[in-house]
Amino acid sequence: MSVRRILLLISTFALVAFASPVTAAAAEAPTLTELRAQLRQTRQSLERARQTLTVARTDLTETQAVLAAVGGVPLITDGTAASGTDVTTDPVTTDPTTDPATTSADSGTVPASGDADLAALIAAMDPLLAARLMADGVIAEDEIAALEARVAKWRAIVRRVRSVENTLEARVALRLQIADWNRRGAWRPLIEIAARRYGVDPDGLYRLMMYESGGRRYAGTTYKGLFQYHPGTWAAGWNPWRSESIFNGWAQIRATAYAIGRGMGPSNWPSTYPLAF
Repeated sequence: MSVRRILLLISTFALVAFASPVTAAAAEAPTLTELRAQLRQTRQSLERARQTLTVARTDLTETQAVLAAVGGVPLITDGTAASGTDVTTDPVTTDPTTDPATTSADSGTVPASGDADLAALIAAMDPLLAARLMADGVIAEDEIAALEARVAKWRAIVRRVRSVENTLEARVALRLQIADWNRRGAWRPLIEIAARRYGVDPDGLYRLMMYESGGRRYAGTTYKGLFQYHPGTWAAGWNPWRSESIFNGWAQIRATAYAIGRGMGPSNWPSTYPLAF
């Protein structure tokens, strides 16, 4: 391999190693506006999932009520329920030779007793559900199992979407709390969050801030803010928050924790870093 190619590879690896953390940090979290939009969409999805679950439960309950009226599965009808007509059968008018007493459950047909109630239960069902279940004249165990599986599926979906909603609500609440802390200059909880995120000692980060500015966001002339950044350093490519104001305390806290986590502490704060850490 030529020397030129070796140097090119070394340069490429160096650029990747330097740029990747910045990209990751810059994309670490959506904005508050984006979080709120995600929360709205999640709530809409949750409402749709709840509506679907309600329909699934209703279908199962109504079908179980029909089966309970005839003593369980399989329910065998004449198939007319699918068209919305009366499913009852009058043994006298249908077949004068038929003795009602001989029409037993063993025959598999719907018994005459309670036919009016059964017809009312079937009529109360969703027409599409009734048509699907009774198209072949039979409500079988596998059809009930499918309805039960549908309820279980949508119950699980509702739980998952509700969990996402709870997480987004917590993130929005935290983001609002952070904005309030930043506005009031309550730096300690912000330092705790940033230090945990980047694996930095929060006490050391707090001491560094106090050495540099005494916790005053507008401190300094040539060097500015909580951690006394030179504007050129603040605007450099290493800083994922360079688009924020140099006087934004939360931005400076995150940038400093990020820089220290990358080993930049001794070079950026040669006088105060050894005292703080």
